[in-house]
Amino acid sequence: MKRLFSHLSSDTYILTENAIQTQFLMELYLDYQTSTQLTGWVNPNIMPLSSWLQKQWHALLDAGFSVPLLLSEHQQDQLWQQSISLQQEEAKETSAWATLAKNAHRLALDWEIEPSLENLSEQNQPWLTWRHAYEQLCEKKQLNDEKQWIKSFTSLLNNMTMASFQTVLFSKKIVLYGFLTLSPLLNSFFQALKNKNIEIILSQETELTCKNNTVSRLACDTLLDEVRAMMNWAQQEVEKGSKKIACFVPNLPKIKPLISRHVTEESQVYFHAPTFFANTPLVYSALATLSLLKQKQTIEVWSYLLRSPWLGDAKAEMSARAHLVEVLYKKNKFHFSVRQVSALAITASQAIKLNEALSQLPEFEKKQTASAWVDTFNEMLSVMGWPGEVVFNEKEKAFFQSWQDLLIEFSRIDVFDRRMSLSQALYVLNQLAAHWRFQSQENKQAPIQVFPLHASFGLYFDAIWVMGLQESHFPAPPKPNTILPIQLQKKQRVPHASYEWELDYSRAIFQHLIQAAPQVILSYAQQDEVGKLDASAFLCDLPVVDGQHYKKKEVKQNLLLEYYQDDQGSPLTQENISGGSEALRFYSLCAFRGFAKHRLKVSTLSKVEYGLTPRQKGVLLHRSLEHIWKKLKDQARLQACSEDVLMQFIRESVETALFSMFAQQDNVWLEVEKMRLIKLLMRWMEYEKKRTPFVVTAIEKTVEVCFSDLHFTLRVDRIDQIDAHTYYLIDYKTGQPSVKDCLDSPPSDPQLPFYALTSELPLKGLLFAQIRSDNMGFKGLVLDSAIPGVHDIHKIKKHASTSEEAWLEQMQEWHTSLSQLILDIKQGRAVLNPKEGFKTCRACDLHALCRIYESGE
Repeated sequence: MKRLFSHLSSDTYILTENAIQTQFLMELYLDYQTSTQLTGWVNPNIMPLSSWLQKQWHALLDAGFSVPLLLSEHQQDQLWQQSISLQQEEAKETSAWATLAKNAHRLALDWEIEPSLENLSEQNQPWLTWRHAYEQLCEKKQLNDEKQWIKSFTSLLNNMTMASFQTVLFSKKIVLYGFLTLSPLLNSFFQALKNKNIEIILSQETELTCKNNTVSRLACDTLLDEVRAMMNWAQQEVEKGSKKIACFVPNLPKIKPLISRHVTEESQVYFHAPTFFANTPLVYSALATLSLLKQKQTIEVWSYLLRSPWLGDAKAEMSARAHLVEVLYKKNKFHFSVRQVSALAITASQAIKLNEALSQLPEFEKKQTASAWVDTFNEMLSVMGWPGEVVFNEKEKAFFQSWQDLLIEFSRIDVFDRRMSLSQALYVLNQLAAHWRFQSQENKQAPIQVFPLHASFGLYFDAIWVMGLQESHFPAPPKPNTILPIQLQKKQRVPHASYEWELDYSRAIFQHLIQAAPQVILSYAQQDEVGKLDASAFLCDLPVVDGQHYKKKEVKQNLLLEYYQDDQGSPLTQENISGGSEALRFYSLCAFRGFAKHRLKVSTLSKVEYGLTPRQKGVLLHRSLEHIWKKLKDQARLQACSEDVLMQFIRESVETALFSMFAQQDNVWLEVEKMRLIKLLMRWMEYEKKRTPFVVTAIEKTVEVCFSDLHFTLRVDRIDQIDAHTYYLIDYKTGQPSVKDCLDSPPSDPQLPFYALTSELPLKGLLFAQIRSDNMGFKGLVLDSAIPGVHDIHKIKKHASTSEEAWLEQMQEWHTSLSQLILDIKQGRAVLNPKEGFKTCRACDLHALCRIYESGE
């Protein structure tokens, strides 16, 4: 680099294509000056071209020239959206069209493309009108985007006298570094500088080129294997003492999370990829908090905010707010207003500070300027106590400062004299945050540097790994601008507009990379989720490297692990167990699940669904049938009802049940559910009419029972009496019950067997009443086969001489298995033993607690 740096003086600038190249040259310059054993030196004039253009704008302004105001990226977006909105009524996709239109405008200026109405497709013809409106707004407000500024600057240079020029520009020489090509617009600009006796040098620096280096290729099975191999290799290079290691990755923003998961030491890796700013915890919490200004939000946003440490008094009210989240989910609503949550914060959870904050949120109807909205946003965040009691680390301090910069940028919309409603202001703020570029400065000098592939030109290292070089990725498919005519883009050799350009670009990148370090590895994945992948043609003649060197040994081989089996809880001390038969069911399915649910009181949040939840539908069915049978009492009265009378009777019962559950709710789903349930129960009652005569002796009966010295509270849906010596125990089911669940040892569904063991009635049958529109009838076990679909116990216990003997044998089996189950409960057994393996686990909601899917079994 001696030749390049020899150009440097106080009136010489080295301009790069991007900030990555600038950082690279600054580091090289530091090494260069250190090697000369100097103790001090002046910082060099090395910067990206875009920064230099802004510097010249300020210089012209300071010299008294009338120059247009430079638009930021966000201001350009807003101006394009405004231009499009002025020309069309439907603005649903204004943001997407604005991005396309802005890029087309830039390319048109940069590459001297002037499309006419005739060579634009019908869909894209409005772009000419949008562009005209955009340029008119720019002219009216004296505004320029970067490309317009280069064009204006060129015109200014061409018309400027030498005397005026010398009072402004203070660089006599400009060295361009890292540019693969210059657009016609830049060529015209630099020619105008040459005409003013400015020396322009296009650097072809080859001093760092490695001639006798090692270049090889590596085929990896999958993308995951490729990432692992690359990061293992990089770590090995660090251990060897390499100081500058580069990993080049196509589509880095997308793959960055995967790479990050395989970083062993964060301080050793630096990503040249901006963080998705809107998703950082600090910014996400701010945007979510500000969304409450709408006075209504989704259950997901409320859940996040109530559990967030970024709001005031989060620690003091942690339990109260967590309980409030549970209350909200149980209400099965997708949206809650600020007023509703504020009221529930007092009545349901005693979150007093939260209530005080929410009650101060104002309602906005008037429009305001952007700067006025910034004041409102800051006031709102302060009211909610944001950013809470979080102690910032260095990264969070940087995020907070960048958030302040973002608000300043938001306020710059004032230049358009635009007043926005609340919804417009929040939309623009979220849009700005989504596109805000935050590049962390932490670990910037890390030995492992991860770059996007397109930033590789002009960079040199001790070792390089380039991944993702599949045939389908390198060269990349062309991506021409979809507004400008493709033929014009190809003719002007616009970047990324044609296969020819992509091929030449990839060839230039490839030729640079294979000479940019003493060791270069080029890799690709052989398989993705779609199918087989082939290597890029550029890799075909390269020698193959042994990938086994970069496979990390199993961590278990290097660690001494101590295993501890902890599946025994403390013995049960109380005589009662909450949950009744449900507790037995959970313990039967998995001892850990039962222990967690009924000893640790673990529960997950209810699932919010459209309409009524399955649980609510089940309760509604039970209550409706309870009202029906309390009045009918037996089958004889049921059979005596005409169809109209029965319909009215069922309707009244369903309406009574609905009122008891949803008295103060006006929901369209309730009417839908009412009509569905009336129709379903009409079919069910017709089915009940055809049975053997019966009398209903118990409905939704709660009983206290004692079994193996443990007290349970059971609830029985219904008991039918057939005669003086025959009773049937009935359990309503809206799902898919199976008799097998009663016959398992212990029973997977122990409610009916358990009640049968503790009842003094002469029970002769256990029945599941399956009430579904697609499958209606009884299932279960009886001493005879009088009911269609119900198993005769004698046919199951074929070795028994009579049905009575078979029934007694089954009762004994239930007694033995349930006694052992209750003994396990009393002893505190908590082993992870799902009855049918992962099949049982699929119906469980405690995976995060038991982590069975991490067992590897």
